[in-house]
Amino acid sequence: MADLLIDLGNSRLKWALVENEPVAGKPLAWRGRLLEELLDAAWGKIAPPRRVAAASVAPAETRRALENWVESRWQRPIRFIGAAAGWPGLQCGYEAPAQLGADRWAALVAAHERYGEGSLVVDCGTAVTLDAIARGRHLGGYILPGLEEMRRSVLANTALEPLSGGEVSTWEWGRDTASCLGRGTAGAIVALVEASLERLQAAGGCDPVLVLTGGAAGSIEPLIQVDYRRHPDLVLEGVRLCAWRTPE
Repeated sequence: MADLLIDLGNSRLKWALVENEPVAGKPLAWRGRLLEELLDAAWGKIAPPRRVAAASVAPAETRRALENWVESRWQRPIRFIGAAAGWPGLQCGYEAPAQLGADRWAALVAAHERYGEGSLVVDCGTAVTLDAIARGRHLGGYILPGLEEMRRSVLANTALEPLSGGEVSTWEWGRDTASCLGRGTAGAIVALVEASLERLQAAGGCDPVLVLTGGAAGSIEPLIQVDYRRHPDLVLEGVRLCAWRTPE
């Protein structure tokens, strides 16, 4: 029997079945839709999992809908993980760890297990989060709007018309409104990422690895001019570790 890992985010539900190696399923865009119907279509024919674990930053009613579906269909509880004051070799940088999103903590734990004492974890989704680890300590991070949220804000507060296109492939100057907006929003995120990495490097004590995750990470990759590692399922890796691994 496989284990089911879930990352219930602000707009999408990401999941994977794990028996020997994780097998990721297609993410489900749940916002504005009935979650039960999405789960019926995605999970209605899979065998009951052995265990279910999740990280959630979704509203309480969405989390309850997920719990109710899993309980009624499979008679399984969900083990929801949350941020903690620490993990072996890793100290949470929040003064109140419970305020740190479960998905961010899961990503930090997974990055720490992969890369040791130093990393900058960038999760690009509905929001973009940056979290720094140095010498086994989470220093804290940043939260800013995601690409689509930035673009919607510009369009909503200007006379610009909604535009298609604007995909980013290079740092070349934009030559129409869509490409200018696309490069501007992606460039703002990349500038913060690279400045944060430089700040972490300058502080000394570690050689940090830039780690990218999240569904929109591919939109900023073409503009990043430093080495990085891409791990699309980093949060799910962390959910698995936090839920069932007994720390040594």
